[in-house]
Amino acid sequence: MTILIVDDSELIRTMLIDYLAEAGYAATGAADGREAIQYLRSWPFQLILLDVMMPIMNGWEMLQAISADPALTKIPVVVMTAAANVHEIALEQGVIGSLPKPLDVQELLGIVRYHVRERQRAL
Repeated sequence: MTILIVDDSELIRTMLIDYLAEAGYAATGAADGREAIQYLRSWPFQLILLDVMMPIMNGWEMLQAISADPALTKIPVVVMTAAANVHEIALEQGVIGSLPKPLDVQELLGIVRYHVRERQRAL
């Protein structure tokens, strides 16, 4: 499973890539939504971990771009944000879940593991 981490914080991207690698998952990072969309069009990602507040193209704008592209709409998205009361808005945008920042790495890994199991069942 290859995971795309979209966050403007290089520290968060690096930390999550390292944690996911230790857990056996391949991951790469993008600094904003525009860069992430380019990655999504060139590589088969199975999950997106998406920050909401970013420059250039924020998380909400990226979700709109994903929903407008049939090749990308099937990639599940988990929103990561420090903003309060985002969970309901995120679900309305079609994401599979949301994680509050600061991130609980064990909760994040639990979501990734759950998603992997669901994909295996669907095959």
